[in-house]
Amino acid sequence: QADFPASESKTAFQPAAYVDPDIYFGLAEGARLMPLVSLVIPVHNAALTLPRCLNSLLAQTEKDWEAVCVNDASEDCSREILQKFAARDARFKILNQADCGPGTARNLGISHAKGEYLAFVDADDWLSPDMIAGTVAAARRYHAELVSFNAWSVSGDKTSKITYYTSAAACGTWKDITQPLFAVRFHSWHFLYRADWLKKQGIKFGFTYICEDVRFVLPAVLSAPKIVFLDEALYFYRQSSASITQKVSRHFAALPIVAAEVSEIVLPYPELKADF
Repeated sequence: QADFPASESKTAFQPAAYVDPDIYFGLAEGARLMPLVSLVIPVHNAALTLPRCLNSLLAQTEKDWEAVCVNDASEDCSREILQKFAARDARFKILNQADCGPGTARNLGISHAKGEYLAFVDADDWLSPDMIAGTVAAARRYHAELVSFNAWSVSGDKTSKITYYTSAAACGTWKDITQPLFAVRFHSWHFLYRADWLKKQGIKFGFTYICEDVRFVLPAVLSAPKIVFLDEALYFYRQSSASITQKVSRHFAALPIVAAEVSEIVLPYPELKADF
């Protein structure tokens, strides 16, 4: 259940006719009942990086969005940070869950997302100011189910561009990716998704604590009728070799589970055998 700060009230504005309060709450009179984009953010002990992440949403040139922030049993002050942002801006929604991992947190966020489009942000990363506006414009122009884009890799004080695509605006299916499919990093934040299409597919994140994105992104990419590939870098991906090593060592036993899931997903696609 959403955990709204006490200072917020769902009855602050009464619509003329009945509208689901979970959809209507926080919107000014005459505004869209459906946000343009829902950004799902799993949060677990991210107090040091979370403010920058959330401030990058406030800096978006496109203002019609909601942030579904899922606090995954944080033991630091992450929850308090979320509550402060939510108290100032009703576009931030807070959900709480037990320590179930990022995949489960994203699944919960999806179930509460109201937006026409869906995107994911990790709590230690942040967005370019034009991320929402640029990807939505491409999705609408090409009537695409997915929009993918390049990113910036941030490691310490060094920032470098991660270039997946070099075409200004290529459009097609996964077969039009110019490099082996498994050479593309399957991060959930790597795409904007058309929400109604995605939910009809019934695709869910894996429950493992490692590689949980693959179980979600791979079937989405393989089943999407149309994908737009943008060459703009619209996401800042913070990398920490220490945290990655720790994550792999802690959850190494889950890797065979992930491999089995991937094998099942690609079974109908014999042309992908070369990518293993």
